[in-house]
Amino acid sequence: PNSNLDSDGDAALLEAIEPSALEIPAETERLLLPRPLEYETHVEMFAGATGMIFDPLSAAATASRLVLGEVLQPQRLARLVDQSTRTPDAPTVDEVVEVAVAAIFTRSPDEDARRSEIRRVTQGVLVDRLLEVIVATETTPWVRSRLMASVDSLERRLAGGGASAVDRAHRQLLLSSIQRFRARPWAKD
Repeated sequence: PNSNLDSDGDAALLEAIEPSALEIPAETERLLLPRPLEYETHVEMFAGATGMIFDPLSAAATASRLVLGEVLQPQRLARLVDQSTRTPDAPTVDEVVEVAVAAIFTRSPDEDARRSEIRRVTQGVLVDRLLEVIVATETTPWVRSRLMASVDSLERRLAGGGASAVDRAHRQLLLSSIQRFRARPWAKD
């Protein structure tokens, strides 16, 4: 991959969705009490899967969506295609996705169960975002083709299995999402 990705800011953004950055410290979690029943929901509340109890994994998913939404924004990706054709050392769409995949799918040797689960959450967000951008109306055909190639590469990586039964099941779920996406009829310019 192009070493100039750091100057593009992608590396810094991807550090923000490392499990160590997304993990909420136990002391902080203890302070996040359940919301009283009479409180209405509002825009600053995380949608969670744990009912009234704060859901740290959904918070990690939300943060990951925010970061990946910027890194994989269709207009930005179109600019990268153009810039990379004019400036040889400019990052390409392929390199940006490759760096994101490597960062999100490479497990740290000292990663505990909590951080592994956060990593799996972020992996799911990345796959969802790639598939969303491919079918987005504002995505150009030249970006779409590059993202399809990136999904092909990711699919091969996922087929390699995982270290644990949970990782293998998770990777199978991600593969199933990609296969459902491929089976879905969609027509874009």
